[in-house]
Amino acid sequence: MLPLTAMLLLTGRFHGYYNWRLTGNPLLLPHVLNTRTYHTTVSSSGTTKKPEMPLRNQQFGEFLQRLGAQNNYDNTCPTCAR
Repeated sequence: MLPLTAMLLLTGRFHGYYNWRLTGNPLLLPHVLNTRTYHTTVSSSGTTKKPEMPLRNQQFGEFLQRLGAQNNYDNTCPTCAR
């Protein structure tokens, strides 16, 4: 039982250190930080929508407007499905 406990403690410490180096918080997972930073839609129905992020690339903004999906871009392209 002692070796298992030691391995779990080492693994937990490593994950905490890894998260701390990436996010600055040992309890905050990197993919959660990514979602909070870059996703403007909300996952639950009781919260308000985040403000849209300004696009820094004019060509990408025009691409999103042509698709008509600036708010709900779902990684699909009608011309790519040929």
